[in-house]
Amino acid sequence: MRKNGTNWELYASGTVPEPTPNPEPTPAPAQPPIVNPDPTPEPAPTPKPTTTADAGGNYLNVGYLLNYVENRTLMQRMGDLRNQSKDGNIWLRSYGGSLDSFASGKLSGFDMGYSGIQFGGDKRLSDEMPLYVGLYIGSTHASPDYSGGDGTARSDYMGMYASYMAQNGFYSDLVIKASRQKNSFHVLDSHNNGVNANGTANGMSISLEAGQRFNLSPTGYGFYIEPQTQLTYSHQNEMAMKASNGLNIHLNHYESLLGRASMILGYDITAGNSQLNVYVNEVYWQ
Repeated sequence: MRKNGTNWELYASGTVPEPTPNPEPTPAPAQPPIVNPDPTPEPAPTPKPTTTADAGGNYLNVGYLLNYVENRTLMQRMGDLRNQSKDGNIWLRSYGGSLDSFASGKLSGFDMGYSGIQFGGDKRLSDEMPLYVGLYIGSTHASPDYSGGDGTARSDYMGMYASYMAQNGFYSDLVIKASRQKNSFHVLDSHNNGVNANGTANGMSISLEAGQRFNLSPTGYGFYIEPQTQLTYSHQNEMAMKASNGLNIHLNHYESLLGRASMILGYDITAGNSQLNVYVNEVYWQ
């Protein structure tokens, strides 16, 4: 407090502080340069087998398919054993068909028509046991149609079987087969020149099948259902052949295990001493 004339007034003592300066603004961070990534290089194309190598490699597939069509079910192979004579029978069967666009790995697909014939005989061992044993021979001819040409294949085989046919509709069937396959092909190479080759290999297979028929009518005739299952093991020996253009082709032996499950819906028609069996079959292979 101080006197100013005749008045008293209040005042602040000391010095007025300097104002706090504003801080320098923080500089914006530098932007990194935009770098465009290098384009992903195109992968190198995978070389394809020549037409000669393709047809030679498909020898394995041809052999596999020949085994497949020969190892048919019991119903396809001998007709219906349930209707044959009590002591045994002599039977003859022909078959044929086609398989389309069978491709594997780098090998191109091909079509193959085939036809064959089987002949055999069996005998029931005793009146008390419905067990039939038999022998059979057969031959299959095929015509593979490759992407670069065509070929021929032949399989000659023989085998034995044992079939058990129970009165309650159950059956089992064991088949052992030995075969010898011959294969030849004619294709055009990249220069349109013809190339030929042929080879031979031996093989064997064992098949076990079982099923159970359930009649849907009390008479035992009419509609029925029949679940089936089958397991087939096959072995094919190695094979070597030399094409006319000098290419050596060597195929190692191979083994396969094929399983099948199926369901049959059928109808038995009886007229006097004749019997007709009509059926449809739903099959799953693995």
